[in-house]
Amino acid sequence: MPRGEWHLWIYCCNWRCLANGVEIAHSDSADADIAAAAAELDGQRLLAVNVEPLQGRSTFTFDLGGQLETSPYDDGEDEQWLVYRESGDVFAYRADGHYSWGPSDKRPEDEVWLPLTVAPV
Repeated sequence: MPRGEWHLWIYCCNWRCLANGVEIAHSDSADADIAAAAAELDGQRLLAVNVEPLQGRSTFTFDLGGQLETSPYDDGEDEQWLVYRESGDVFAYRADGHYSWGPSDKRPEDEVWLPLTVAPV
């Protein structure tokens, strides 16, 4: 089984998973469909993350045609996704477009949340 440097955790958000442009599961799907979607993405290499901070949306694009899209629940301060490094550091992204970066064992009250800015295209 391939193993990478990062571990992605989707949390407190709406999401949908696509395989070659076709939706195979979403956040309200049956457990079996969610498991199939996770299996579809498992082992694929992450190529890009497109973040839209003003809308709180993100798109993860993988090398074998997998795609994962996230969008916020109602609360803008919910963490939508986290990327863990083997080193123990974590990048956390909230629905309000803010992020934190640092050790995964940092206490919540010690988190520093900064606005994610994206350069205009």
